[in-house]
Amino acid sequence: MNRAKIRAYFDRYTYNFGFEGVRTLDNCYKECSTTKRAIWQDHKNKNPGAKYMSVITHNCQSFTMGWLEKDGDDIYFRVETRADSGKMLLGPNEKVELKRQGIWL
Repeated sequence: MNRAKIRAYFDRYTYNFGFEGVRTLDNCYKECSTTKRAIWQDHKNKNPGAKYMSVITHNCQSFTMGWLEKDGDDIYFRVETRADSGKMLLGPNEKVELKRQGIWL
């Protein structure tokens, strides 16, 4: 996944967070399949350092999730879609956007 696409997901992630906070599967689906729950739990288990794991987009078939990771002074945004994934090191502008939306690491 290229940086422009990851940045677009980051913008959506912070926008959603500003209105709703962290969005879980239960916030997005009336009834959620066991497959979706298994995928969500698998990502939580594989990324124990993930902060603010949230659904970015969703439809009846799939969802896109994102989260933040801290490595020393660096903060990374990770995004996972059904078909692709990506990781972006946050620069000063993205860090300001996080703080503006109330996301503190």
